[in-house]
This record gives sequence, C-alpha cells and structure tokens, in this order.
Amino acid sequence: MITEFLITYTNAKVLLLERSGNDDFSSIIKINHNRKIHMIGKEKIVEPAYYKDLGYSFCVIDYGTSWRAEEYHFLQCDLKVFIGGGAIWQQKDWKIIKNWLKEKEINTKSFRFLMNLYNDPKCSLKNELSVKIYGIGYEPDLFQPSLKTVNILKEVLFCCIV
Repeated sequence: MITEFLITYTNAKVLLLERSGNDDFSSIIKINHNRKIHMIGKEKIVEPAYYKDLGYSFCVIDYGTSWRAEEYHFLQCDLKVFIGGGAIWQQKDWKIIKNWLKEKEINTKSFRFLMNLYNDPKCSLKNELSVKIYGIGYEPDLFQPSLKTVNILKEVLFCCIV
C-alpha cells in the first residue's frame, strides 16, 4: 500500500524490495501490473543509497520480522516504518521494538509506526513506545485505499513526499 501510495501521489519511480523471507509481493505486483513499481525479490542486500543511484525516487524495503538480522541496512534507510497488528498476540512484537529502541538509544525521528486493522492504537499500547502510532483500518483494496488511509499515509510519509 505504501508503494502504491508513493506512485499515485508523487508519480515517481519506486523500487519494492522483498526482504522478509517470503514472496508475497510478486503475486500482488502480478495483480496490479503497475509499470512504475519495480519489484526485486531475494537477492543480495546492498546499501539503500545504491538504489537511488539507479534512478528510483523511492525504495520500499519489506524486512518483515527479519529487520533485526538486517539492522545495519535497515538503519541506513531515510525513513523506517514499523507496521504491525494490534492483537494481543502481536503485542510482543511491539515490545521487542520498544526494547530495541531503548537499548540502542535510537532517535525515533526517522521512524514511523503503523498499526494495521486498528483505528485507535494508543488504547492498545498505552503509548509504551513514547511515539505517535498511526492506526489504519481495514482496506479491501490495497491499490485504492480510503480517503482516511490516504490522509494517514500523507502524514506518515510527509517527510518523503515534500
């Protein structure tokens, strides 16, 4: 959804990198056929700046839950977005992130936090991360999100699209 948003609202060339260990995006790209999205699967990781040199305005990298294994490259990114769920069994993932940020003493200015399928994430986490968490509700079509979701994505990605 972030990749599609960037293409729609910036008319830019976007690279989507699958680093999560699965191949979910290839099926999504086949459905959409958006020629401005270039998807690269499981190939060697290189510095994110390398992709900018190839002419991409944006490079969206999905690390999935393996972001810690790629911590060095992850931290090189201009904007880091954690996307997770609000269910009770997913709270442990948010706590791992909270502990990691605290342990590494990382400035969260370049981080954004999205909670999918949830409209009020502050209730669930009680703001344990001490950061703003954006909630995105259910979207039946990831390629045509609701106006509410578009406005949330504008706020989350504002630093990248101005």
